[in-house]
Amino acid sequence: MGPTARIDDLKPDFLPENTLAAFQKALDLGGDGIEFDVQLTGDGGLAVVHSDQLKRIAKAKGVAFQDAEGLCSKFNMSSLSSQDVGNNHTVPSFRGVLDFMVEQNPGTASGRGMTLLLISN
Repeated sequence: MGPTARIDDLKPDFLPENTLAAFQKALDLGGDGIEFDVQLTGDGGLAVVHSDQLKRIAKAKGVAFQDAEGLCSKFNMSSLSSQDVGNNHTVPSFRGVLDFMVEQNPGTASGRGMTLLLISN
């Protein structure tokens, strides 16, 4: 896959922003970190998506997000994570992105004897 792009500018060989594939590509190109946006879902989950307003995704993909006012906060995480946001990529959860980063950097925190981030229910 090629470079990343905003969802409304997505070409067939591009990776949509805020997806695990885009984060992997950034790391593959030598990036030492990633930046992403997190939105609260209707069921209290955390979705990695640029804006609470899903109009860009709906416009780009013809998705019926307008049925719930087009707001991320009106959908549950399961529903959002099953939506194709472009080129067969989906909305990841915050937890999924954290797990991905730990997998990409095994032992970096534990090797230093520290906890970088702890999430507890």
